[in-house]
Amino acid sequence: MSCVDKAKSYGRVTVAYLTITCLVLIFVVKTSYSSSTRFQFPVLRGFSSSSSAITNVDVVEDELESALRRASMGKKKKRVIIAFANKAYAEEDGMLDIFVESFREGVDTEWLLPHLLLVAVDQTAFDRCNHHLLRGRIHCFKLVTEGVDFSGEQLFMSDAFIRMMWRRTLFLGDVLRRGYSFIFTDTDVMWLRNPFTQLGEEGDLQISCDRFNGRAWNTTNPINTGFYFARSSNKTITLFDMWYSERNNSVGMKEQDVLENMISSGILEELGVKVRNISFVYSSITFTRLHSISG
Repeated sequence: MSCVDKAKSYGRVTVAYLTITCLVLIFVVKTSYSSSTRFQFPVLRGFSSSSSAITNVDVVEDELESALRRASMGKKKKRVIIAFANKAYAEEDGMLDIFVESFREGVDTEWLLPHLLLVAVDQTAFDRCNHHLLRGRIHCFKLVTEGVDFSGEQLFMSDAFIRMMWRRTLFLGDVLRRGYSFIFTDTDVMWLRNPFTQLGEEGDLQISCDRFNGRAWNTTNPINTGFYFARSSNKTITLFDMWYSERNNSVGMKEQDVLENMISSGILEELGVKVRNISFVYSSITFTRLHSISG
């Protein structure tokens, strides 16, 4: 074989090798990109449902982002209402049913239902949420926490109760990180009037308190994390990150007590977070806890 023939043969082998290599690289990159865009937040896997039709968007959304977008009060005013439920609250004619019905019966509250995102921590609660979805425009999201069963009744201050409260804090911090402000409400709260009329434009965090000393901006009011409004910003995102990071240093403490300790230690001043306490005078008119049911 001549030198020319050898060069041509070597060239064909080189081209074939490079072609195969490029195809392999394209496949690997494409597979890696598809996987990373679909599962941006693997610890917050879930499934969502809504009575609204899912529209095509240009970017790939995960289930939570899709649920938040559908429940949002608008593209510019990205606000949602968030509540959590498990099997113990999801029985027929139980706490969850009464909670949802209060939106329909309250004063100027029914229009808020399409902006309620109910986070179900087990399949029973998710199924019950979908029952309400068929009756109205409520939005449902099933939060998957691998290796943990939150379906049973979580006794106050039990290990399972504390774990669920911290899981909730992690989830809400992720909502803020996605640019959504929210009202969080326990499901044993009955909404009697629209609370947004009592929320001012000032304040990064507006939170209910067990006792009100008459000074809305005073940090000595004992907070209650069963109802609050959080505005998405770098400051609140950092606060929630630091709050959640304290869980391992606060064994046996619920998340509300940990946040109260952080406030007492000056974290709000350090981060520049403004907290407004919601007077119980307004909160008792706007919403009330169902003590006869929840104890």
